Amino acid sequence: DYTVGTECHKGHSSFIVVNNKEGEKQGLRQRRIYIKKGEKCKFEIFAGFLTDFAMKLIPPLEGVTSASDVKYESRELKIELISEDTGKKIYKSICNLKPVQSLFSMEIDPGEFFGYVTLQISFKFEGSLLLSWCSLMPLDSIKGWRKDVVEKLIEAKVPVLRFPGGCYTTFFNWREWAVLRNERRAMPSFFWGGLDENDTGIDEFLDLCEASGAKPQICINMMTSNAFEAASLVEYCNGADDSP
Repeated sequence: DYTVGTECHKGHSSFIVVNNKEGEKQGLRQRRIYIKKGEKCKFEIFAGFLTDFAMKLIPPLEGVTSASDVKYESRELKIELISEDTGKKIYKSICNLKPVQSLFSMEIDPGEFFGYVTLQISFKFEGSLLLSWCSLMPLDSIKGWRKDVVEKLIEAKVPVLRFPGGCYTTFFNWREWAVLRNERRAMPSFFWGGLDENDTGIDEFLDLCEASGAKPQICINMMTSNAFEAASLVEYCNGADDSP
C-alpha cells in the first residue's frame, strides 16, 4: 500500500491497494463498528481504479492516448458488513468502479440486527484500487454530525465552539475548507506529520454550531497568512449571497 497524487480527487494523494493476481481477494477491513437495532445507515465511498495510461480529456499531444480512445471498463468493488459474532453478512453491495474516481452512495437497513460488525471493502480484479475516502453514518445524523453527539452538546449547553483551534491555525488556509468535501484537499500536518483530511470545513462547523446552539468562534491565521485573507474569511461567513 502507498499513495499517489496524480489520479485523485480529494487530497494530495489516494490510498492504493494492489492485487497482482486476477481472482485473488484484496481489500481493507475496519472492525468493531457497532450497529444499533433498526438504525439505518448511509455508506459513501469515493473510489476508482488505477490505469496505466495518461488520462487526457482534451486533444492530446502526439503519442499520448486520449481518454476518448480508451474503452471504459468497469471493475467490481464489493462492500460488506459482517457480524463479528456469527460471521453472517448483514449487508452486501457492488460498486462498478471507473478509471476516474466517483462517489458511490448506498442506504443500509440492518433490520433486527444489532451488535458489532466488520466493514469489508474487497475486489478480485488484477490491478489497483484507488480510494480517497469512505464514510458510514446513521441516517438520522444531523448534517453529517452524529445525533447523539449533538444531543450531548445541547445537554451540556456548550456556549462557544472554536474552529480550527490550536497550533493548526498557524497554517490555516480557510479557502481550502470552503469547497465541497469531495474536492477538499488534505493538508500537511506540519507539527505532527502526515496529512489532515479536513473532513470538517467551515460550513460543517457552522452546521454543528447551529444544531447545538453554540456560538462559533472562528480563528484567523496571522502567522502564515495576511489581513486580506482574514477579511475575506469574515466576508465569506457574513457577506450577502452575491458576495464574490
